[in-house]
Parts: sequence; C-alpha cells; structure tokens
Amino acid sequence: MSRIDRVLVSDDWLTIWANPSLWVLPRTVSDHCPLLLRYNDGDWGPKPFRFNNHWLLHKDFNGLVEEFWRNCNITGWMAYILKEKLKGLKFHVKGWNKETYGSVDSKIQKLVE
Repeated sequence: MSRIDRVLVSDDWLTIWANPSLWVLPRTVSDHCPLLLRYNDGDWGPKPFRFNNHWLLHKDFNGLVEEFWRNCNITGWMAYILKEKLKGLKFHVKGWNKETYGSVDSKIQKLVE
C-alpha cells in the first residue's frame, strides 16, 4: 500500500501564501481522499466551551446550576437526557456569565491591544 495523497509546494509559493494548512476531505467515489490546501488558517470552527473556576466563587453560581438542573425536564434514555441537560446548562451559564461579567473576550482584546 502506498500513500499517494500528497501536496507539493515550492518555497516561492510559501512566501506568497503564508500559513498553509492541508485538509483531508471525505472520499466519495474514488479510493483517494480529496485534499484541500488552504492558505489561511483563521477558520477554527466553533469556539469550545470553557469553564472558568472563578464562577465557583460567585455567590449565585451554585444556585443557578441547581435550579436549572432541577427545572430541566427532558425525556429519553439516560445518556440523551444527560447530554441535553449539559447542552442546556452550557447555554444558560454562558448567558449568566455575559450578564454578570460582561463581554470578557472584548475586555481581554482591549487589554492585549
């Protein structure tokens, strides 16, 4: 078995198109994977949820989580219920964070600048 799915670029090309990234797309008809060469790696997809430990110090946080968990009525099998509750809690906590602390990302960006 050989690996022939490759991309070749020259040094001149690299100086013009900075920060290239190679994406392997799903194969459909062929037995090879199509390759997508991108010159901008700015597309990181959705931003992952990050838990901030300082939330635990806030007087309202535990009550917020407990109230949401108690009042969230979802039916289905246990893994589905857990997944949906966590997804709803994430949305709820994000809203609370923005309400309580403001837009932290824009504050960080201003500090960096």
